[in-house]
Amino acid sequence: MNDYTSERLRRRLDAGEVLLGLAHHYPSPAVLESMCAGWDFVWIDCQHGQLSCEAGLASVRTAQGMGLDTLLRVESAEFHLMGKFADMGSSAIMVPQVNSVEETEAAVCALRYPPRGKRSFASRRLVDLVGVDHHLQAQPLVVIQVESRQALDAVEEIASVDGVDALFFGPDDIRLDLGIAYDASPLEHEELNAAMRKTAQAAREAGKYAGVPAPTPALIKAAVDMGYQLLIGGADAGFVRVTARDRLVALQDVLKHLKPQTDQGRDASQTDSVYSGA
Repeated sequence: MNDYTSERLRRRLDAGEVLLGLAHHYPSPAVLESMCAGWDFVWIDCQHGQLSCEAGLASVRTAQGMGLDTLLRVESAEFHLMGKFADMGSSAIMVPQVNSVEETEAAVCALRYPPRGKRSFASRRLVDLVGVDHHLQAQPLVVIQVESRQALDAVEEIASVDGVDALFFGPDDIRLDLGIAYDASPLEHEELNAAMRKTAQAAREAGKYAGVPAPTPALIKAAVDMGYQLLIGGADAGFVRVTARDRLVALQDVLKHLKPQTDQGRDASQTDSVYSGA
């Protein structure tokens, strides 16, 4: 099977590497091409990002063309949708809002071919790229999101389900479900820190990988210390928004300290031409 599939991602994780990924929210391969070079993988978000199924496939193709592994988050945990996303040939599939062993089993069932699961055969893309025996070769990593109190209570059992490859700690939904302030840091909030640590420990004890958003150096250090290997260092949407805002503030600050020139000595036609768009 081509090296952009889960085989390479598994090898790197099994070797103990810590991998940095960029979250991709905008339905534009051009944005991905512009921002994702140098990262280890791309988290293609079809749940909360603006990507449709078709846009997600385009992003998978673009990332793979750049030599990047892909972590594709499905829209929802519906059986037919998970199979459709699995057919795209991503390195890994992330399933959100999984709260129990039963829901974990259902996700594995949808993403694994028989005899382990019930995924339907005949992915057009995988047959074209790999061959009709693609189902006998490396399958995408199954990444289960832990993002509720219920999931935390069952995290050890979820991690032990055969067919699960990784747990991904979702701090935003955890905060909401536990009644924790949205801006609380896992480094400072004891309950949030304990939840993050518990998820990593459950994955490690089950022989699985663990992932988490870690957009700051301090969070990266803490995450690695806990055993996390799949780290999300930021998102294209966040980088665009924050960089644009910071640049605007910096330029406005410069303008506040400049004395405007008067238009004396210039005629109206010269002044207007500046704004003509020509």
